[in-house]
Amino acid sequence: MKQRGVPIVLIDGHVHIYSCYDLSALFDVAHENFCKQANRLGTKVFDSVLLLTESAGHNCFSSIGDRNWAQPNGKLGHWRIFPTGEPYSVVLKNNTQDRIFLIAGRQIETSERIEVSALFTDRMFTEGRSLKETVFEIGETSALAVLPWGVGKWLGRRGRILAKVIDTHPTSVLLGDNGSRPVFWPRPKPFALAERLGVKILAGSDPLPISGDEKRIGSFGFVLPGPLDECRPGADIRQKIHQLRLSPARFGRLQGLKTFLKNRRGLKESRASLQGKLSDSKKGVEAPDIETSSDDYAQRFAGRAGQYMLQVQARSLANVLAEPVGNKILDVGGGHGQLTEQLLSRGFKVTVLASDPCCRTRLAPFENHVNFCFVSGNLLDMPFADRSFDCLVSVRLISHIEAREQLFREFCRVAKQTIIVDYPSWYSLNALTPLLFGLKKLIEHNTRTYHSFSGRTLALDFSMHGFQASARSAQFFLPMFLHRWFGASSLLQKLERWAKAARLTSLLGSPVVLRLDRRCDP
Repeated sequence: MKQRGVPIVLIDGHVHIYSCYDLSALFDVAHENFCKQANRLGTKVFDSVLLLTESAGHNCFSSIGDRNWAQPNGKLGHWRIFPTGEPYSVVLKNNTQDRIFLIAGRQIETSERIEVSALFTDRMFTEGRSLKETVFEIGETSALAVLPWGVGKWLGRRGRILAKVIDTHPTSVLLGDNGSRPVFWPRPKPFALAERLGVKILAGSDPLPISGDEKRIGSFGFVLPGPLDECRPGADIRQKIHQLRLSPARFGRLQGLKTFLKNRRGLKESRASLQGKLSDSKKGVEAPDIETSSDDYAQRFAGRAGQYMLQVQARSLANVLAEPVGNKILDVGGGHGQLTEQLLSRGFKVTVLASDPCCRTRLAPFENHVNFCFVSGNLLDMPFADRSFDCLVSVRLISHIEAREQLFREFCRVAKQTIIVDYPSWYSLNALTPLLFGLKKLIEHNTRTYHSFSGRTLALDFSMHGFQASARSAQFFLPMFLHRWFGASSLLQKLERWAKAARLTSLLGSPVVLRLDRRCDP
């Protein structure tokens, strides 16, 4: 503790502690960050507080709390743990008696995929309930419900749901600002709504599950007047927040562009659950359609923005189907179900080939249709005879396959007359993918890395197997994630219509639906 100045409490209001973090380094760096912030604020009399927001499967507070008080712990280095008068808070002290209060809290994901933090509690909450129900459940305890900002999490349908809860229950929630918010990002609209309604905004670092990102803990947060009740720090902070008329002052700086992009490039999701769905005999077989067949992936096409994109895709498919293609169609990787109804409604006999039986879940409404059939098998070694189908269709697949030469060879073997695929074009704003993917990932939440194509090179690949390009239909001039970001904005749709009329879409649009027909046998 320091010696001069007005006493304050520095609080990082959004802290995750992931298994990839070095705990000893975490608390050392957090203390250093708090000291730097106190110095900028002109005081040396301060207390440091970390408010945990642990998500499902993470229980750092519980594991720390189970340690013997004040006993050495190799993972914590020279930090020791001491109890307070509360079951949901502890205080950590180092050899020089510097201290950090650690207060338990949870982060819950609702059925709308909106995150809610429950601060000042070690209680577990129900995952997957509606936002309204989750806020009510937190309110039944002494915890505080905070809706934390995140890239893409307050946009479109979710943004409207969040705004309604803020408007109808302003005394039940607080909002959370985020140290990961880039400096160039527009100030989120819900912050202005919150200020009008008297809803307070708390700030926190929100570190990412990347080794080394624990160094940001304590660098972004909010300030309360001190001193802090050492016996009941959680209750004292809650009371101080309730007594405020306005949001507490924020400390720290938003991220610069370089740091923002660097962190996003390092944020990779584990594929362990995906690989676990494959049997040992299928290890090494590419199966990206398992993900596109999931309910989580389908959420990308929920709401007005999603429906708009599916309508544009359907029009492009109809354009290339204008000329006859026969009657029997094979939809490769079609467990997402985006084409099934459209194809069946046109009288085609449709077979969907998927990598695994789990991909049939979203196709359940079509199981009893007389013209529908589902088959599971290796996409790179299809269980069909040569030229078994008049037409082969595949969307949302080829850009996620590494063994494309083998895949294309199978397409050409099985298709008797026509092949229809879609692909992201290099000759579009997809050329900016390396720069924008981190932002796209956070906005869409469940996007993946993908390969873009030159239409000419792709046509050449199929030409080697006897197929030639005969029709193409580009879908969007603007990147698709912008439509998700702005929630089917009428302005963006007008821009798309203008680009289409000016032939910019046909020249620079993406993704492109490409039709290839077999050349007549000599």
